[in-house]
Amino acid sequence: MGCVSKDGLLQAFRWTKETGIEPLSGIKENVSSNAKVISGDGRVIAGRIAKRGARMNHVFVWNDGEVKYLDPVKGYEGCNVFGVSANGRVIVGISGDSFNSIATSWTDGGNAVAFSDTMTQGMAASADGKVIVGIAYGEQCRANRWTSEDGTEDLGSLNNDNALARGVSNDGTVVAGVSNSSKGYEAFRWVKGEGMVGLGDFEGGEYKSSAWTGVSGNGKVIVGQGTTEDGSVACIWDAEHGMRSIKEVLIECGLGEKVKGWKLTSANGVNLDGRTIVGFGVNPKGGKEGWIATLP
Repeated sequence: MGCVSKDGLLQAFRWTKETGIEPLSGIKENVSSNAKVISGDGRVIAGRIAKRGARMNHVFVWNDGEVKYLDPVKGYEGCNVFGVSANGRVIVGISGDSFNSIATSWTDGGNAVAFSDTMTQGMAASADGKVIVGIAYGEQCRANRWTSEDGTEDLGSLNNDNALARGVSNDGTVVAGVSNSSKGYEAFRWVKGEGMVGLGDFEGGEYKSSAWTGVSGNGKVIVGQGTTEDGSVACIWDAEHGMRSIKEVLIECGLGEKVKGWKLTSANGVNLDGRTIVGFGVNPKGGKEGWIATLP
């Protein structure tokens, strides 16, 4: 899923191995649309739409060809989406814009709910939607985790400074994101009952790694991007191997010809067992392109 350009407007699409890229049917005409998140079975896709030149976004939910449009929390003009639960029932994001927002959830296409008293941006949800992680903007950016039983929790940081929570495991016990650390910006993994640990970065270049929404469903694999002297590099982390370049892992697995000439710059999603990964990169022709890789 993602978006392609048509007649100067972005158009949301869905990709499958069997059909390739297909525009999402049923979305309003004469608007830009961008598919941003997808459920575990691929049947529910959510994204944003905006009229040409409009400042505010709104949210659509595509469910097996049927489309719903979601309203923001009362008192806010627009809304945006950043995550969806694996069962497709809970959408999370924001009402408002980057200057004035509140973390928002929508369940089964219903009314918008401002579920947290501190979180300003919802980024990801557990498989059942009962755990939501995100960001609280203020004097510092704080990584937050919310549960329906206990409310909102500040997850801390690597250096008593800014931290952003971006991804969560299916059971809600593992969170990934990025935090200021003593070395720079560093990807982190937070585990319930254990706390937050930094995942490191590659040698060379600026010390800057990040875990996006890429937490495997079982919480054992984190994907994102690190930095070398050549710029951003898509990375994968697990407890046994630490942080590694995804391209180098594929080469070691005998798939060097598949990635020859490619620059894999970021990994943005990973499946339940951590073996299938999607991201962005630069193809051998020099164009920006999405990619999917399955580790043997």
